[in-house]
Amino acid sequence: GRSPGAARSAARRALLLADGLLISANSGSLGREILVARYYVNEIHFATESIATIMDGAEPVDWAAAADAWRLGVDSYNSFFAVVNTKIAPKVGEKFVAIRA
Repeated sequence: GRSPGAARSAARRALLLADGLLISANSGSLGREILVARYYVNEIHFATESIATIMDGAEPVDWAAAADAWRLGVDSYNSFFAVVNTKIAPKVGEKFVAIRA
C-alpha cells in the first residue's frame, strides 16, 4: 500500500503520545483522560480524511465543507493538547501551544 501522508502520520503519533503520557503501568484499566484523548485523535483523523476527500473529489471544490473540516481539526487538536499538556512536566519539555485557525 501507499505510505501514509504527513497528516495521517501526525494522528498516529498523537495517539502514541497520548498512550505514553496518559496510561499508567500500575492501572488495570484505561482512565478517562486517555479515552478523551483518543476521542480527539479520532476527530482529528475524521477531519483529515474529510479534507483529503473534498480536495481529491470532483470539481468544483466545496470550500465551505473544507473550511468546516479544517475548523473541526483545529478544535480537536487544541482539545487534545489541553488533555496531554496536563502530563508534560517542565523538565521534560514544553507544552503544546494552541493552533490558531
